[in-house]
Amino acid sequence: LKLNALGDLIWQKIIPPMANSTFYQSSRQNGCIFLGDKVLVSIDYFQIPTFIQQGRVIAFDKNGEVVWTRDFESENAVSDGPLLILDDQNVARTSHSQSNSGNNFWRIDKIDLNGNIIWTKEIDAGSQLILDVGSTVLHGDTIFFASSVMENVSATKFDLIVNMLSLDGILLNQKIISSLPFQPSGNLALNQTGNRFFYDYYSKIGNSTNPLWCLENWEQGGTIDEKCIGQNDNLRFARNFHLGADGGVYGVGDIFMDDQPTSQRTGWAFKLEGNGEYLWNKIIIDTVSEYSGGLTDIITNTDDSSLLACGALYEQSLGITHSKIWLLKFRADGCFNENCSDTLYVPNPSSLTISPEVEVKLNIWPNPANNYIQIQTSGFASFELRDITGKLFLMGDLHEEISEIDLEGLPVGMYIITANQNGTILSKKIAINRL
Repeated sequence: LKLNALGDLIWQKIIPPMANSTFYQSSRQNGCIFLGDKVLVSIDYFQIPTFIQQGRVIAFDKNGEVVWTRDFESENAVSDGPLLILDDQNVARTSHSQSNSGNNFWRIDKIDLNGNIIWTKEIDAGSQLILDVGSTVLHGDTIFFASSVMENVSATKFDLIVNMLSLDGILLNQKIISSLPFQPSGNLALNQTGNRFFYDYYSKIGNSTNPLWCLENWEQGGTIDEKCIGQNDNLRFARNFHLGADGGVYGVGDIFMDDQPTSQRTGWAFKLEGNGEYLWNKIIIDTVSEYSGGLTDIITNTDDSSLLACGALYEQSLGITHSKIWLLKFRADGCFNENCSDTLYVPNPSSLTISPEVEVKLNIWPNPANNYIQIQTSGFASFELRDITGKLFLMGDLHEEISEIDLEGLPVGMYIITANQNGTILSKKIAINRL
């Protein structure tokens, strides 16, 4: 999408998957960047016929026309793919995958403005299961990227790992925070001094079941200080940080409110000083009550010091097949206008409703599963169940709107289920976990 300063749509480009691909999904952090006269977008897709997840970067000119496409293929699944500008001619794309021996690894590719791969490096994570790759930052001649991992699919604790690499992709150091009760976001932000970093995670005090949202401030030599939002606070997830020109750290995410159903959440935005103290902290509520969602990205506009944030809203009764892109513009103080408080109500958010041409759906529960799953589709569909290496385990037809699939005997692990409904292909990840 290209918008003007008032949020009006200038143009919208829809890029259908290529012949060898199923649907596209964007990288959650730093998935879209400007470099020179191009816009680079990092995405994942599933190959046909193997259904192995792979990576792709598409370059557009500023009119939205495709200039080139570069695939990042592997014999095994390649996921995520945040982008990092290294200089005015090169970017790095970070992802994670699995080797033929079963070990997991991080992968970083350096590519130039024409899509040529300069080098590819891999960092072994051993038998740990890599869940995602968070944002990446560059400080001097060191690349930093964070990732959340767990020992296996049955584990109940998470680790946060920050990898530090040279500009040649050589691993210099790692920082590991162990045994976290909730999956950390893996977001990083430099503070105004340029040598200290913020990342966030969840912690607990004693035997309490109430998590604390914690933000840690550290440098390469070790932790400096830690800020935690108090016990019994609403569960919240920070999705991305951004360093402002004024030296403050801006962040956005979503909060699960006490007075809302557990499936609903709302937007969250905040600004931190260099020492981790809040300058402001806002809950943002869309008053169209049937929609629920959160914010995923924030940037600062140097022209007028305003803030631009984006996210998604989902219609609760219909699921993600009916959604809105949520675009918000704030003042530098976190307010929309002079009528400002810690809770901001958006009566009519600037949004673009995207509805599929064919009404299809794919809902799966329970997830994680034990010995069966229920699949809800829009009607007749064919399906396949493969593990993340592309190995086929089950296939068949779904004749009812809700069908039950027997998983007994399948090994624990991550799987991808794909349903073909009248030529429209939808895929979802599921986990089989027998504790």
